[in-house]
Amino acid sequence: MSAPQPLTTPGAAPAPQRKLPAAAATRRPPVRLDALPRGVWLVKVPKWVAAYWKSQPDGANLGMMYGNASRTQFQVGLPRDAGVPKSLVLQRAREKVGNTVLFNDVGKGYATALVGTVTDEATMVPVVNDEYRAMKKKQTEQALVPAHQTKTVEHAELARSKGLAAGAVTTETLFQSKYMKAKPTHDNRRERMPKADLIEILLTLFRGFKYWPMKALKDQTKQPEQFLREVLPTVAMLNKRGPYAGTYSLKPEFKQGSEDNVDLDMGEGGSAGDPAAGSSAADGAAAGEMQ
Repeated sequence: MSAPQPLTTPGAAPAPQRKLPAAAATRRPPVRLDALPRGVWLVKVPKWVAAYWKSQPDGANLGMMYGNASRTQFQVGLPRDAGVPKSLVLQRAREKVGNTVLFNDVGKGYATALVGTVTDEATMVPVVNDEYRAMKKKQTEQALVPAHQTKTVEHAELARSKGLAAGAVTTETLFQSKYMKAKPTHDNRRERMPKADLIEILLTLFRGFKYWPMKALKDQTKQPEQFLREVLPTVAMLNKRGPYAGTYSLKPEFKQGSEDNVDLDMGEGGSAGDPAAGSSAADGAAAGEMQ
């Protein structure tokens, strides 16, 4: 294994931007191709990693990467004071990238410059340890807090808040009660959360239990069933046969680091771990074809 390579912000990289003169800022500047031979990686990182890196000043130490160029997987460590999970894995794609370049065009009046030619693609995923679980638990608890809360106000309390005695009737209240129809309530309407947040919650749930029926997922995520059906195929698959038919389980590519989950089902009507009870309770769960 080679020596660890430091990760720095783009401000410390070559190919600096050139500020155009004020007179030339109104014209379209030529594209700078100085860095065309320079190879760069296109890396997909978790949102919380991107947010941490964006908050750092130019030239700051973003972490260390361990490995050599011949490997397809690298270990990444963030600084100790990062405030986020620090252990990650960088998975390098096996297919080579072709005909892809990266440009940098920041701010009005700056020349567009070629940063480099993309030679590899990679995905950064966190190591599922206690530090990561604590962060996901906190995010899940925050996501499950209802965005809107309904408070029921009694008639007498409403009258007192308007400075009226209990039972007093005004022309306004009489007109409203006689001629105005009550608006339908939407207490049962569930507000959709961002798709990325729902995926994070689903991954956390599947790391706790392997098999989930649709009803249990709806109760845990507080999301509309139609929205769940759209997002679930991203991370899970519907089991159509066997003792857990009608339930969802995590796709194989998302099972890295989740071997410690409990082999139980979350169906109603039986004790946890009873396959027969789980499958019978899941008969009414979603059984449609998942794309």
